[in-house]
Amino acid sequence: MDKYLARRTQDLRQQAQARLEQRERETDLNEMTPAELAHELEIHQTELEIQYEELQRAYDELRSLHEEFWSLYEFAPCGYVTLNPQGIITRINRRGTEILGTSQAPLTNLGFSRFIAPEYQMLFFTAFREAKRTGERQSLEFQLLPRDQPRLWVHLDLQMRVDENGDLRQWQLTLTDISAEKEGEKAREKAARLQLINDSIQGGIAYVDRAQCFQFVNKTYQTWLERDESEIIGKTIEEIIGSETYSKIRHHIETAFQGQTVTYECQIVSQELAQRDVLVTLVPDCNEQREFEGFYALITDITERKQLEFALREQAEREQLLNSITQSIRQSLNLQEIATHTLKKIVQLFAVNRALLAVANPRQQEFELVRLISSDGEEGVSDSAITTCDYALAQTLFQDYDCLVVSDVNNENVCAEVREVVEKWEARSLLAMPIWYNNELQGVLCLQMCDQVHYWSNRDLDLIQEITDQLAIALRQSQLYEQLQQKFKEHKKLQDQLRYEAIHDQLTGLPNRAVLIDRLEELLKSTPYARFAVLFLDLDGFKSVNDTLGHTIGDQLLIIVGERLANCLREDDLLVRFGGDEFVIVLDDVTEENSAIEVANRIHQILTRPVMLNGVEVTIGTSIGIVFDNPNYTDAMPILRDADIAMYDAKNRGASYVIFNSDR
Repeated sequence: MDKYLARRTQDLRQQAQARLEQRERETDLNEMTPAELAHELEIHQTELEIQYEELQRAYDELRSLHEEFWSLYEFAPCGYVTLNPQGIITRINRRGTEILGTSQAPLTNLGFSRFIAPEYQMLFFTAFREAKRTGERQSLEFQLLPRDQPRLWVHLDLQMRVDENGDLRQWQLTLTDISAEKEGEKAREKAARLQLINDSIQGGIAYVDRAQCFQFVNKTYQTWLERDESEIIGKTIEEIIGSETYSKIRHHIETAFQGQTVTYECQIVSQELAQRDVLVTLVPDCNEQREFEGFYALITDITERKQLEFALREQAEREQLLNSITQSIRQSLNLQEIATHTLKKIVQLFAVNRALLAVANPRQQEFELVRLISSDGEEGVSDSAITTCDYALAQTLFQDYDCLVVSDVNNENVCAEVREVVEKWEARSLLAMPIWYNNELQGVLCLQMCDQVHYWSNRDLDLIQEITDQLAIALRQSQLYEQLQQKFKEHKKLQDQLRYEAIHDQLTGLPNRAVLIDRLEELLKSTPYARFAVLFLDLDGFKSVNDTLGHTIGDQLLIIVGERLANCLREDDLLVRFGGDEFVIVLDDVTEENSAIEVANRIHQILTRPVMLNGVEVTIGTSIGIVFDNPNYTDAMPILRDADIAMYDAKNRGASYVIFNSDR
């Protein structure tokens, strides 16, 4: 203020001097007398005094105005900030200091932009450029970051000040705290948003604060809970939905409190204990500082969807059961395996105590139990439970009824025959479905509940009917398979018999010539070279017995000879009826000639013993030709030829045996 007064006094002095010089030019002082000159000076002095007094009065008024303005400036309800051209704070009033944050450190000489939230920096500098370009005041709203205080919203008026040359001298900022207005707007927006959601979504809506208390519920949610709004608002979640349900969803609520959106399914129960399946989405509500304030609960009724899902799941399980049974039938012809697989699936799906499959035996006029499966995994029950109705009674019942359905035998009016069946099966509730094939009763599939009531739905009946249709195919396939197996066994038995007859003598049962040839060929090809001996036998006196006593006695004698020869040999030796009264023996692992000779002597001793045939004592003998293995033999026929030669040589000599001499 004093500088302003000094400057103003200097200006007035300069103006007075200039006016005096003008008057001197207009008045010739040399022509004035001293008295006139003194008078003129007194006039000027008086004029100056008057002007000074006016100036002093103006100064006092100005000082008063300045003090008043400064008081208004300092204690104004809004903040006034003056910035230099570089944006540095040069002057700030008390409210501005409060807005930017009180601190012992002065705010002057600090850049104003440091107090602006980062996301609003670009907005602020854009306003600066626009004010500098147009010279017009700019207004904007943004958030400040005061010292040691939370964020706050301000309204800023920005005005550029220039000097007499039009150059930027300073920036004048006016700050108004609008945080309360913004909070009000946010509250109104939240209410409007809730109302919008409430009006547009057909579902339950609620808002829960950080204390887990309801602050808002829409009409739909009130209807589901069967409570008025006054009974819900201010109450905790646990108080409204109950401790049991709350414990199941508590972890979801805790997740929402951590700022995460969470979706889950649960059931809500009304005061009348009506249950409703719902899908709940918890959406966290956070302020600008990302502080959790509560969450929105968006609740959708999915009861119908759940019912549909259950129906579809049940249908899928039933289709899977049917497909599994069909697949089992395709993969196996064993009725026991098919029955076990099918009954286990039925017990599991229908949750019955037991299921059994009985197959009809029309010839015996009864049913035969194929398999019984109980819910405890056992596959056996008491005899009385296995006992089924006789075949004739079953035919009569299933002609009158498509199936036997009893939900509670103790409280239903059922005919005596049906009650008899139920009591024999020791059941309280049962479903018995006949198995038909080509209009013939093939069997019965029965599901039983022993000690509780079970109501069988039409869907149950339809599924069991489809299963019995598949089981009818399985029974038929099993019957055909058993018939085929029986024919296969008979065919195999015939093949085995033909194969046996092809390589054995029909009379003695001994291997025949084909087996002999194969054995010799095998020995000749063996590595290392096998040592063996071949004994060719021809009975002496057999023709006389055959001619005198007949072919039947002769055949008996050949059988006895075969038995006696077999007793002379080792297990690995081969005895063959070569034809007529000729026999061939192949001795394995013969390393010395004496071994074969001992066998030949033993044969003579046994065969020369008398034989009683039809009351007639018969005595025979034998001639034996012996051939030992030789590297020169390459196939079986030369061996048999040489053995035959040696045999005839023994017969001609009357010797017991002759060893073939390969050097002859």
